Amino acid sequence: MSGTSRNSTRHRSDFGSVRELPSGRFRATYRTSGVEHNAPTTFRTKTDAKRYLAAVRGSIEKGTWSDPRKGRMTVREVGERWLRSNPNKAPSTLARDTSILNNHVYPRLGFRKISQVSREEIQSLVNGWTGEPSSIAREYTCMSALFNFAELNEWIVRSPCRRIAKPTVARKERYSLTPEDLAKLALGMGDEYGASVWIGAETGLRWNEIYGLQVGDLDLLGRTLTVNRGLSRNSAGASVVAHPGSAKSKHRDFSISSYLSAVLQRHVDRLSNRSEDAWLFPDSRGGLVRYSNWHKRHWNPAREAAGLKDLTPSIGIHDLRRLSITRMYAEKVDSPVVLNRTGHTAESMSLAYAQADPESDRRASETLGSWIFSAMSHLGRTA
Repeated sequence: MSGTSRNSTRHRSDFGSVRELPSGRFRATYRTSGVEHNAPTTFRTKTDAKRYLAAVRGSIEKGTWSDPRKGRMTVREVGERWLRSNPNKAPSTLARDTSILNNHVYPRLGFRKISQVSREEIQSLVNGWTGEPSSIAREYTCMSALFNFAELNEWIVRSPCRRIAKPTVARKERYSLTPEDLAKLALGMGDEYGASVWIGAETGLRWNEIYGLQVGDLDLLGRTLTVNRGLSRNSAGASVVAHPGSAKSKHRDFSISSYLSAVLQRHVDRLSNRSEDAWLFPDSRGGLVRYSNWHKRHWNPAREAAGLKDLTPSIGIHDLRRLSITRMYAEKVDSPVVLNRTGHTAESMSLAYAQADPESDRRASETLGSWIFSAMSHLGRTA
């Protein structure tokens, strides 16, 4: 009958079906895992629709198929799921990653469907970022983790964060602290926090581990120290105890020297609260120290008093950790001991902190020279 629309016709195959629509175009439908899926578009010919079904079937058999419903989620939606996916993520890390996504990823990609973002777009985005290479590397690591999360959950077949060119992060030569520098820093920190300088230099503990210590973590007679917790920072910058299981609260025990034990005994004797659960380095109200306040009111003035203010890169609390690790390698401390004291899981992580020690370098030159020139007494010195 002329003037009437054609009825849709379904053509079944051994995988999926093709239906002719009243418009004359064709729709492909298939089922997997008990769920029916329509092709994202219609096709001009039945052959085109069948080719699409064959491609889908091939991707299912190869294990590369991803649920197109999940691929319709936006980058922002996936990002929010990723941020919530790890209950052990430290509050400071969560705040940092949230900031990176809000400021560097979502403005360009937040509204895009996760399955439609290409490698070319990722490269273009990274090329447009400004700042220090180390900051760009951090931002890329965060974004890459988001897309890896989508791939792991099979919302995309493959992450577009592949072989992305980034600015090279050059390792900057840092000033090596001396025992005299440490004494000046500790003096500048005063009775309140001076002992923390000596802890950092001898043990290599991180700031969050030092200021997460409680009086009960010390055995000054047995000369041991226990790391039971670490601090993190929430979105407002306030210190909080890190989640159990995070890298900032790895339990470990190790020895301290008689010198450090004596310093800590004098420090504990000055505390108004010496109970087992009292903070070893409390703020003025007996609570957790806020890092930003500590850095501004105590570390910066101590650094200036020690004559270390104008160095580039600037001297930070982490340089105490670098010093400790450098000295351990210079003194040939066993790797298991280094890993326990640093809290690292691989020696490569500790080596990244170590600096070339001038004293060890001189010993190495003498050792090499004594062997290389061992025959000179027989050959004589030549021009």
